Amino acid sequence: MKNIKLILQVLFVSLAIISCTKEDAINGVKVKFYNETGSKIEKLNIGTKEIGVLDINATTNYIIYEEFGFDTGMPDENCSGNINEEPLKSYNTFYWCGTEKTQVEEGIYEMSLKLVEVNSVKYLSIDLK
Repeated sequence: MKNIKLILQVLFVSLAIISCTKEDAINGVKVKFYNETGSKIEKLNIGTKEIGVLDINATTNYIIYEEFGFDTGMPDENCSGNINEEPLKSYNTFYWCGTEKTQVEEGIYEMSLKLVEVNSVKYLSIDLK
């Protein structure tokens, strides 16, 4: 009887471990980025992460952040990269007012990277998808 009880406990623990996926075990903010700039982005950095190269119309895997900034519901993290060897700064730094700045510590998001032009200067922009 003791052997059956031990076997059942081992089975239960094994099933519990197997049923937990890696996604379930990771805390933080999971973000997938879509390149909608129409160009290949090199030296791409978003927030605290160095992403590297993101081809035209390519998508990253989910990237895990400890926290991700938002302002009035819009992504508020710095991003930079090069397109055709031209360095581009972040359009998202123009959220100056800070009336609803928050740091999200959990969640799953999909975001688009786009080009924004202001006064003939191009910027990278992060938008919710």
